[in-house]
Order: sequence, then C-alpha cells, then structure tokens
Amino acid sequence: MCGGNALCCTRWPLLTYCYFRLRFIMLLFAFMSSASIASARSLGTCTCIHFNVSGTFQTPNYPLSKPTQNTCILYSFIAPADHIIEALFDAFEFRPRTERLFDNVKDGSIDERTTHSGEFCGKEIEPGSKFISLTNHLVFHVQFSGTTRGFRGVHKFISNERFQQNATEIQPCRYSIEAVEGNVFSPQYPHYYPSNANCSYFFPMRKSRRLMLKLEFLDVRPLSCSTDYIDIYQMHPKVSRRLF
Repeated sequence: MCGGNALCCTRWPLLTYCYFRLRFIMLLFAFMSSASIASARSLGTCTCIHFNVSGTFQTPNYPLSKPTQNTCILYSFIAPADHIIEALFDAFEFRPRTERLFDNVKDGSIDERTTHSGEFCGKEIEPGSKFISLTNHLVFHVQFSGTTRGFRGVHKFISNERFQQNATEIQPCRYSIEAVEGNVFSPQYPHYYPSNANCSYFFPMRKSRRLMLKLEFLDVRPLSCSTDYIDIYQMHPKVSRRLF
C-alpha cells in the first residue's frame, strides 16, 4: 500500500515536467507552445491517499497483487508553501486504454468536470519518466480494471528557491539581467512554459567584459521551429542567429 495517511482531498492545482534552464556569466529568447485539456472521470467513489513528505508511492500491495476491478484512487501530494513536487516513475504498466492515470491541472475542487493535463495507459510512462508540479499541489487520478499491477515511483518536494533567476522583469515576460553571474529560466520552469509565451532576456553590455552563456537544460517540442525556438541577437555589431 502507498505510504502516507489516507484522507479526503478538496483542491489540487497543476502538474507536469520540465523545460529549459540557462546559466550565464554576464540577447534574447522566444518561446511558444500549446497545451491540451481533457475531461476527467467521476470521482465520487475514489479513495484518496495523501502525501505530505517526500517518499514513495505505488498501487496497493505492488507488485504482489492487482487492484480490484473498478478501483479508483486519488494520489494527493501536498508540499510545503514555496515548494513544488517532483514525481519519478520507476515502473508503470496498465492495459492499453482501459486502466488510466490522469494528472490533474485545474486549481479548484475535483469532480467529473475537472480538467487534467494528461492521460496515460498501457506502457505510455516509461521507467524514469518525471512529472513536476507548477504549484505545491499535485494529484494523480487512477482507474483500475483489475488485470495489472499498476505502478511504483518516488516523489520529493523541491524548494522554489532553486529556480529564482537573477533578472528584473521590466514588462510582462521581458527581463533585464544586470547581475554579472547567475541563472535565467523559461517561464514557469521546471514546469511547462505557458502556451503562446513570447519572452525576451536582455543582457546589457559591460565595458571590458564578454558574455558567456551555458545552456544547462533544453526541452522544446521537436520539429516545431516555427513555434518553439530561441533567437539570440548580438546588438553591437548586430548579428542574429536562431540556435534551436
């Protein structure tokens, strides 16, 4: 059985995985994407399992027995304020399109109309797949058919201080970086960047200094250069190049 105490859940915001992180020592980026929304199942008979410390999560009695048919479980993760949740699956096996794991994204009470960010069946979550919340709440809604053992994983709570950037927002999603050294992140990192985001990061020139950028993490949609890309501009002399 999963760790933590069982209790009923009421409100759960967002989840999902990462996008990019850039470390600089002393230009301009743009991002655009789209998000999909699906409908959730009726939750009136679901059991709710609550997690408020880092640890492990799994289907009941995994891997010794299979959950009974029509079992519905809500896995609720609640981190301290100013933290997010990282959930890492090391095993996941459901029947294709019968048993389902939903990850919830709406900030509000959960019911059958609640939207979620993804639906996963069969072996659609590979070992090592990671999900990261946008806020300090994360919930998995799981439906079982009684024919497979389900999943197992570990979760941990991460302080938002790790993702504070050395930049001043001068306009919505327009940043100026005055620090000599530090970090910059795409909006909402390590969560998905928002749909249709178009952001710029300006690094003012400093006398007798050069700018060095080190890209530590990049995850944009493949084959989508018309919508998801990074442009880098050198202003004096003016040179531009699309890198990704």
